[in-house]
This record gives sequence, structure tokens and C-alpha cells, in this order.
Amino acid sequence: MMNLPIPLKDLTRIAREAGKLGVRHFGRVQAKCKPDGTLVTEADGAMQRLILDQMRALEPSAQQLYLLAEEDTAPPNPGLSSPASAQFVAAVDPLDGTTSFASGLPLWGVSVGLLTEHRPAAGVVYMPLLGGPDGWMYAVDATGPARLNGAPLAVRPHQPFDTFTQLAVPSGFGRWANLPGFRGKLRSLGSTAHHVSLVASGALHGAVVGRAHIWDIAAAAALLERAGGVLRTTAGAPVDWQALYEDRLGDAPIVAGSPETVEALIAQLEIRPLPRQ
Repeated sequence: MMNLPIPLKDLTRIAREAGKLGVRHFGRVQAKCKPDGTLVTEADGAMQRLILDQMRALEPSAQQLYLLAEEDTAPPNPGLSSPASAQFVAAVDPLDGTTSFASGLPLWGVSVGLLTEHRPAAGVVYMPLLGGPDGWMYAVDATGPARLNGAPLAVRPHQPFDTFTQLAVPSGFGRWANLPGFRGKLRSLGSTAHHVSLVASGALHGAVVGRAHIWDIAAAAALLERAGGVLRTTAGAPVDWQALYEDRLGDAPIVAGSPETVEALIAQLEIRPLPRQ
């Protein structure tokens, strides 16, 4: 059994604490626009500091774990020159769904994924304001099933797309993509990590992700894979996680679902160049 540098029980605890901190800020902060055109709030930074500080306090060796976090382009990684040089990489999105958060919508969460050998191995996606007072905790260890609040997850088996098919897509999907003839429902629920987690749970048939960063999808990808799903580029190729370490995946959209659903989506999806900010 693989020994994770941060055990899953600690990852879930840290995610819950960060989520509680986010709830205290919810409805009390204003968003600012970052250079890349996305939004950030005071809560993003506070939640990230909590997560990184607690992970650093628990890691067994500074040479074992490399931290990649959305709100810090150069997090301190003593003894490690790059993610590729580390045994494990932690990809942290302290507040996935900042636009929803800033708008007063409860569709935001905390995502922490652990990767090793250039693949997602474990992680948590926590949605503190969904599913009752304890929120929705998606979690997957280095072995065993993906779970939502303790219940095992499985992707929805593929069926021909019809009016009841539900896909998650980014809010700007219609500007750069089209699904000719698709008669089902397109859902945009604020958080990329949550979109893919919902696919892992079987609540959604599939998801299309645009402009993914490693912290958006690392934890959810581990959930999805253990639940029987796959992530593929629209060319049908596996995700290049080493490229994601350096944020070099570019504009290539990614599709999530069962292997058969992903194949069907790729065949139907029409992609135009993604608009620049």
C-alpha cells in the first residue's frame, strides 16, 4: 500500500477547516480581477494559507512533497527544484468557484489532490454549503473506492444521449464549443472540481472542462478514475499531467465520463478557438 505524505484523514480535516473558514468569509468579501481575467477574494488567500501551513506541518520530509497552489505562483518548496523532482505533488485550489462565491452562490468548494509518478493518486473535494450541515466530502485514498460522505461512487454507465442526459460545461461553453443535435441538459454549476466529482458520483453523465489547471482537476481526476471514469482531451489522448505541472496544457478542452460516454462526447463535440480575455 502506498504511504501518502499527508494521510486522507488529515486531508479531509484540512479541507473541512478551510471550508469553514470560507463560510465565515462568505457574503462578506469583494472580488478583484487577477491579470488572467479570473476573480480572487480575500477568502482565497486566507483559505490557501490555512491549507499550505497545515500540510507543511504534517509532511514527513520537505524533499518529498511539492506544493502547487492556485493563488501563489511560487509556493515555498525547500529542497525541490520542480514538481517533477518530487515524489509527491499536492495540487491545491483553496476556493474553486470564486465567481460563485463572490456572487453569493453556494456552488464553491475546496480541492486538494495528491499526485505521484505523474498521476493523481488521492484527494478530496469538499463542498461545505451543499448536502446539509456537514457539506459534501468527496474523498479517495491511494487504494479503495472513491466516496461521497462515506458512500462508494461509480460513474453512470453510458447510454445514447437523449433529453434526460445531463452534462456539466463551463459557463462560457457556447462561445467556443457546440454539441450539434444534443437534446439533453447542459449544467454549469460553478466549480470545475465539483463538475468532475459529480460525474464520478454518477449524478451527471459527463463533463467538458475548458482551460484546466492542475489544481482544478487533480483531486477530482483521482475520484473519477477510481469510480470507473476517464479524463481525455478532445483528441482522445490521456491528460498530460507533466504538462499540467507547468501549466502547459494550453487551451485543449478535457472531457470526463465513462470511457464510452467520453468517446461519444468527443465524436459529437465541435471546438472553436477558446476566446482570450
